[in-house]
Amino acid sequence: MPNDIDVRDECDQLQAFYDDAEAVLDAPDAVLFGVQPDASGWSPAQHLYHIWVANGKSLAAALYIAYGRGDADGGPNEIGRAVLEAASIPRRAMQAPGYVTPPDDLDRDALQDALTRSRSKLDAVGEHLDTLGAAEGRIEHPRMGMLDGPQWLRFVRIHSQHHLTIVRDILSSDPASYR
Repeated sequence: MPNDIDVRDECDQLQAFYDDAEAVLDAPDAVLFGVQPDASGWSPAQHLYHIWVANGKSLAAALYIAYGRGDADGGPNEIGRAVLEAASIPRRAMQAPGYVTPPDDLDRDALQDALTRSRSKLDAVGEHLDTLGAAEGRIEHPRMGMLDGPQWLRFVRIHSQHHLTIVRDILSSDPASYR
């Protein structure tokens, strides 16, 4: 799989994603924490929390690679290649691992903390884009195989967009259908 990923473009798209996703925090509690079962089993807040916690971990992997860590061998598995090439994740194709599953009792403080931590990781990656693009290390993603730095960055963008699309679907749902 050729690696022609533009790390600067991926980072710019992620910065724009964070701005868009952060704007969702302005929604009233009933909308932010409400579940619209036809769109998702999670509330917009839970999707955002999941994205930001998962992104923090994924961006940390990219940083480790930029710092010269990781294995030199391997590449994405079949799932990883499909996701990276299609630049999308089909809905309900994967289930979030427990360590990035949002809590049922999520509140605004925890949500803001997850955003702050995740955005700081993105800012740190942004400071190492040249190194990240040239690094040869790879770190294993639990479902996608061995990813290099640019692939981790692309995965973060794809995963973020996947969940933001679901959040937008929830927000555009009839408020009477929330539970």
